[in-house]
Amino acid sequence: MQGIGLMLRFFAFLFNLALGLCLFLLTLLVISTGIHNIQLAPVPLERSTLTYTLLIASIGSFVGMVLALRQGRATKFPMLFWNLLIVALLLWTPLRSSFSFAGPDQARQGFYIFLASLLALWGSWLQWRSGGR
Repeated sequence: MQGIGLMLRFFAFLFNLALGLCLFLLTLLVISTGIHNIQLAPVPLERSTLTYTLLIASIGSFVGMVLALRQGRATKFPMLFWNLLIVALLLWTPLRSSFSFAGPDQARQGFYIFLASLLALWGSWLQWRSGGR
């Protein structure tokens, strides 16, 4: 059982690293071009506000991962909160009236991403629960 918990915690770090890197590189690309035209359905922001919010969020993701490697429950909480925020955004997006999937393939892809975010949330919860161990 400990092996599954270790794999889930590792997956949580991988998921957060991949998400943080993608968001960071995307925002650096957009900032370097000066054309703030990102459209991200889960985040109800637009133009430069969205760009800089994603930049701050990606940096927060990296900080949360680094803090989660330290001892103590309080330092592990930012990563848990970040994963909870991701799951909440992915759950809330399809429930908005202005959102619709482009087709069954996009809905399936969204479902897989949601499942991955749930696994990352579970792994970060296990990391937080490990506390000072």
